[in-house]
Amino acid sequence: MFVLQAEKPVRPLCHEAVSVIAEHNIRRNFDAKHGAKFSLQVNNRFFQILKGRLKSQQKMLAKAIAKKRQQ
Repeated sequence: MFVLQAEKPVRPLCHEAVSVIAEHNIRRNFDAKHGAKFSLQVNNRFFQILKGRLKSQQKMLAKAIAKKRQQ
């Protein structure tokens, strides 16, 4: 459960990035942080909701940064 943001995989569950895009790194990271709470058979709809929330937060921050730069 990762999305790519600026060439780095970001976990929508907690918005953390993994430094290297490799399946074993991503799997190990997921298992260590969220393995007990979430199975790898997560509902696709749930993932889409998390992905949407992450994108929404990123847009809000980008707008705030752009507004600050205009001032």
